[in-house]
Amino acid sequence: MEEKLGWISEGNLNSRDSTNETPCGWFGITCDPSNEVKEIGTALPQLTGEIPSELCILTSLEELHLNSNQLEGSIPIEIGNLTSLKWLLLYDNQLSGSVPSTIGRLRYLEVIRAGGNKNLEGSLPREIGNCSNLLILGMAETSISGFLPPSLGLLKKLQTIAIYTALLSGQIPPELGDCTELQDIYLYENSLTGSIPKTFGQLRNLKNLLLRQNNSVEYHPSELGSATEMSGH
Repeated sequence: MEEKLGWISEGNLNSRDSTNETPCGWFGITCDPSNEVKEIGTALPQLTGEIPSELCILTSLEELHLNSNQLEGSIPIEIGNLTSLKWLLLYDNQLSGSVPSTIGRLRYLEVIRAGGNKNLEGSLPREIGNCSNLLILGMAETSISGFLPPSLGLLKKLQTIAIYTALLSGQIPPELGDCTELQDIYLYENSLTGSIPKTFGQLRNLKNLLLRQNNSVEYHPSELGSATEMSGH
């Protein structure tokens, strides 16, 4: 196990307790009674460099908190091997490249937050629709571009989508109206066009719909359920 987490120990020598024989005694590492790593990063100081693919061998990992560091490089495609993962927090780093399609293997994923990585680019992969337990999708303040994939409509538990201050284009897919648990839609400061889909009338739990500063998005309040804060400008 120590070989798999060598990247953390090397970057955090001051936080490592040398009296512990396994990483389960290190700060920021939480294990279950059988010494399987369940959480990483809740108490780690600054990490630098790239996220190593070797980290993705930890198939029992449920929470990966690497936010607010100085990480760079791409999200490894091996991230899809973390099949027990529920929380993936990568926000406020210097990551680049695209979101790998292998993220669609994370069937238990509930939260992904990768905002604040200004060089994270490319389209959101359609495979994101396979993350059937996803509650929060956060990609704000990135260079994510292209169309929102219609497969988002498969995320029946989705409550929040936040991809603002990015480079999205095209129309909002009507399939997003199938996510009837949605409460917050933050897609402002993009290059979206067209009308808000009529299917948004199905979003009875919708509270916030913010679409200001897009190219041209028309909206009709009478079709938007109970949303309390709306902006199409």
